[in-house]
Amino acid sequence: MMKTNNYYFPLLFSLTYFLSFYFELDLAGGTIPDLQTHWNFIQKIRDVGLFNILEIETGEKSAIGVDSKLLNFPLHHIIFSQIYFINDNLNAYLNFYFLFSLLVPYLFYLCCTEKFGQIKKTKLVIFSSIILILPNFQSSAIWGNNHNTAIIFFLVAILYLIKVEKNEKQKNIHIFTSYFFLFLATYTKQYYLIFFPIFFLKFFLKFKFNVIPISIISSFLSIPGFIYLANNLGMFKNILFSATNFSSSILVVVSIISIYLIPFFFIQALYDKKYFENLLKRKSFYFFVLIFVVYVFLFHNNFIYDEQIGGGAFIKLNNLIFDNYNFYLFLSILLSIIVLSFSLNSKSDIFLTSLILISFSSGWYIFQKYFEPMYFIVFVLLYDRKLILNLINKNLNLVYYYFSFYWVFYFIYKQREKILLLVQGI
Repeated sequence: MMKTNNYYFPLLFSLTYFLSFYFELDLAGGTIPDLQTHWNFIQKIRDVGLFNILEIETGEKSAIGVDSKLLNFPLHHIIFSQIYFINDNLNAYLNFYFLFSLLVPYLFYLCCTEKFGQIKKTKLVIFSSIILILPNFQSSAIWGNNHNTAIIFFLVAILYLIKVEKNEKQKNIHIFTSYFFLFLATYTKQYYLIFFPIFFLKFFLKFKFNVIPISIISSFLSIPGFIYLANNLGMFKNILFSATNFSSSILVVVSIISIYLIPFFFIQALYDKKYFENLLKRKSFYFFVLIFVVYVFLFHNNFIYDEQIGGGAFIKLNNLIFDNYNFYLFLSILLSIIVLSFSLNSKSDIFLTSLILISFSSGWYIFQKYFEPMYFIVFVLLYDRKLILNLINKNLNLVYYYFSFYWVFYFIYKQREKILLLVQGI
């Protein structure tokens, strides 16, 4: 059996992170064009002043459909517009943000040590380094995208959620801190709003507390958002689109989040001989698989997704090989089995998975970068603790190799035209 603690993996992951920065790669695609939007908005806040931010409207679209204004809350831009040594120098901003993004794997490591304290820290360091090789995380770090800023706030929120779950000391300040940073994440990327119900549920199950205090806190912290939204209604109006629809978006999200579960599914299958036997004993498993199969059967003729933008790795792979979505729909059933296998350990996990599946259904393009590294973090830190603890305690080499090949897939896909020309030249 291979050794579990292989230090060459974090070295490899770190190397790809820094080489991607050196060669200015955009493996995710789209973060280079996004940079202009983000940098322009930072400049506008700097020019008009922080207290005049409502003078800047967001959410507008140009005639050709390219983002001309921001489509999310501007906390990221407010913060970086106030840092004097980078707010007027694009290169300084990019260099700083690249290093700033290293807080993501570090905070993820802190969360893991807080939640899985019995696991050796060296193993958790190696495990946490997976973040560094995720292509969408790298692209956001290299090109100053606000996704990583939101993830940093989100991780701090989770850290204090874990502290609350572990003990009741300073529970009030920890609950407030957790909610406060979750609001900061939402004020950076608004789709983090979907995690408020699951945070509330975890706090409630732990303490059975009166809902009034947390409702007052939430209402107070929501005021800036309502004021900003009232002055920028286009921010939400322009994310209503027709690239997909509600029924199709659920299938797209299933295929996207399954990417982060596949290696853990095989780890379970390899190391637990009774894994499938125990899974098949669950009536709830049959129930939800049947629902999904019927769901795909009912809506397969109405599956809609614009293949040019977003959709995740499996849709892109499907479109490279096939000229329709029949294979993709069949694949989504198999992938749903993987998602369900990790979602049925508790009602909280079912609720969390359901929230994620239905929350990206506005019809707007669904990008893999929305979920990376967000869903990987959610799976490890918010799903059933015993399940994840059992997984991390196993030999994770397969997981490390999987995400290494995942990065290679992104690299080849992004460079496919250059590689094809090179092969033709030979």
